[in-house]
Amino acid sequence: MATSSGSSSWTLSGDSLAVDVELQYAALAIVNDTTLTDDDLLTRAQKHLGVLSRPEFAAYNCPKWIRKVFAVNSTPDRAREITARRLFDAMIQTADEFNLGIGRRFPAAEICACAQFLEYNGTVPTRRLAEKLSTLIFDVWWTSLCWPLSDIGGSPTMITTREFSQTTVQEVLLRDNNTSLVTGSVHKKPGCLERLGLVHRATDRLTIGPIFVRPLTDPEQRSNFRPSHYSRDSDVAKGYRSLHLYRTFGQLKFETTVPAIDVPQNCLLLERRKAYLSFRMGKWSFVPTEEPNRYNIRTYVPPDRCFGTEYKADESITFSAPFSGPGPTVSSETLPNPDVLRAHAIFANILHLSGLGSIFYPDRWETDVTFEIINLKARALLLPYVPGVKPAPEAKVLRTWRKKK
Repeated sequence: MATSSGSSSWTLSGDSLAVDVELQYAALAIVNDTTLTDDDLLTRAQKHLGVLSRPEFAAYNCPKWIRKVFAVNSTPDRAREITARRLFDAMIQTADEFNLGIGRRFPAAEICACAQFLEYNGTVPTRRLAEKLSTLIFDVWWTSLCWPLSDIGGSPTMITTREFSQTTVQEVLLRDNNTSLVTGSVHKKPGCLERLGLVHRATDRLTIGPIFVRPLTDPEQRSNFRPSHYSRDSDVAKGYRSLHLYRTFGQLKFETTVPAIDVPQNCLLLERRKAYLSFRMGKWSFVPTEEPNRYNIRTYVPPDRCFGTEYKADESITFSAPFSGPGPTVSSETLPNPDVLRAHAIFANILHLSGLGSIFYPDRWETDVTFEIINLKARALLLPYVPGVKPAPEAKVLRTWRKKK
């Protein structure tokens, strides 16, 4: 593979989105190189990643912001378990588990493209390679995976039913028959049969919650889009990188976008304080099956931490449009978008396999107060907004999680 830049001056931390796009095009060429088998490409990427295992580059293999999170939690040794190589391996394993096909080649191709750009006179500077691979894996891939699914930044986006349009609320409640299909609990507002006492079912306070908490769309007028006009830290750049990652690695259909979160296809009806919050935190997910709109429920922590002790979730569920009868009806077009649910499932699986889930849901803490994170970059990347709790202020010392008794 010939170097494109012809110089080792290339950097992945430039000022504009154009840097990322340049890497993406180079990686695409590698992905489409039919002379490279999947195994050969993976072997090349792993060889480049080997530089991160060298002791002198430990700071790149496990960035400071991860070490600080665990230092606050008084478990600094656990930080060493979360490495750039482990996150890469988590993506490859997830590609295999979810049958992502050619998507499996993209992480390895971007690793190789990164090394290719740094190559000069036949050699690759090891320290710069370690630095740029760490940037690629944590600052590009990880933030892109999180961007549409987590509350990155200061504004909470945990949306409740009263904040959705009345049309969306009605369509979702009708679609799911006022019932959480995961646990079978019924929305607190009972129908006429319950009010008349003819049917007795356990009720709970359900919420209509979004799957993607941020819109994810192509830039307007994509044909005239100029990446060099956008800062790498802009929301446009973050959304662009996220959509690219889910389309390439995650094999999201090109036509699949989420222009607004207030649509039934992006909504679930779940228990407000348990099931939905734990879904948002990646504790469980809907894994698509070969049968349309049928999903296996995959949990990454004990089920009671996902759904509560009073409910037992089914192993699989099928979303279907309700039987058409008297009164309002909804169509199958309101069913949750399979690509969006798969994107969440991919995120949750990588979160678990990479070890980063231990930051999202530490074993020793309750999840009803704000977690103390000294490093603001770590907070911006990792802190999920907990309903009922004010967003963490931009300060160095926040309230700690409450210990379990």
